[in-house]
Amino acid sequence: MNLSGLLSLIEDMPSYRKLIQELQAVRGERMVVVVDAARPYLVAAIFQRLGLPMLIITARSERTRQLH
Repeated sequence: MNLSGLLSLIEDMPSYRKLIQELQAVRGERMVVVVDAARPYLVAAIFQRLGLPMLIITARSERTRQLH
């Protein structure tokens, strides 16, 4: 099942637009706190929007598998 169409829904959120603006301006690291269930969605939306390599660090390997 392809869920990529859902990524456009986040574009209407002011906090997401602000985060994207900050990421584009800084061009560096940015720490963001996100509810666990929303992390994969947010990571996918940011990657789709910016198209830049991302490094995501997790405390445990299980968390990494959940994001993948």
